[in-house]
Amino acid sequence: MAPLLEVNDLSIGFGNGPSVVDGVSFALNAGETLALVGESGSGKTLSCRSVLRLLPDAAQMRGGSIRFNGAEGAVNLLSLPEKKMRAIRGDRISMIFQEPMRSLSPLHRLGDQVAEVLRLHRNMGRRAAKRAVLEQFEKVGFVDPLRAWKSYPFEMSGGMRQRAMIAMAMVAKPELLIADEPTTALDVTTQAQVLGLIRSLQAETGMGVILVTHDLGVVANMAQRVVVMNKGRVMERGDAQDVLGSPAHPYTAKLFAAAPM
Repeated sequence: MAPLLEVNDLSIGFGNGPSVVDGVSFALNAGETLALVGESGSGKTLSCRSVLRLLPDAAQMRGGSIRFNGAEGAVNLLSLPEKKMRAIRGDRISMIFQEPMRSLSPLHRLGDQVAEVLRLHRNMGRRAAKRAVLEQFEKVGFVDPLRAWKSYPFEMSGGMRQRAMIAMAMVAKPELLIADEPTTALDVTTQAQVLGLIRSLQAETGMGVILVTHDLGVVANMAQRVVVMNKGRVMERGDAQDVLGSPAHPYTAKLFAAAPM
């Protein structure tokens, strides 16, 4: 069976400079969690954003392909017409962004923003969408889901906004979830709750997960495979147990020694 996602020889640059993502390749199977690890600026987030074609305007896609083998057939995401790409974003492929305030509208209530995913992609009526969103808000740890529904992003703490972002990404039960440092702003208890929610949704739907994280404890608990990046290149890849237990590349060993689990 073909992988759910195949990223092959991806290269991205800016202006006349060298590629900041250079020949990156990795694959993800359905139901599997792949962790992308590396220092800030290693190209992890840019690689992930390219899957949804959400790159900065100045970014140049210099080469490669991204093949998504979803339930509706195989497509090359980089050559897909924008209209079809919009139908995939937030529905079959979702992303939890590291900075939710850049993704949440300050002018609309949180509940309406999350419900819009279901109204657009599932043709749900307002009442059904509200029920589904309130249930999702409860799952991600909102003590008072109805209050969260009525709130604007600026009325919530960073951790609460992150929970809303996680709910938005997961409410449509995507085939692929890209999680960019999804638990950074959360306390330990809520972090465990959210990671457990991701695992349970994987078990229920066979969802694949790409997890961008600096937390090696999260990698050890969540990931089956690991890709280590540095300066836009893949340094090492392999089964999580093997890479964490006995890294083969000197950079990986140095990185892990500086961030013990």
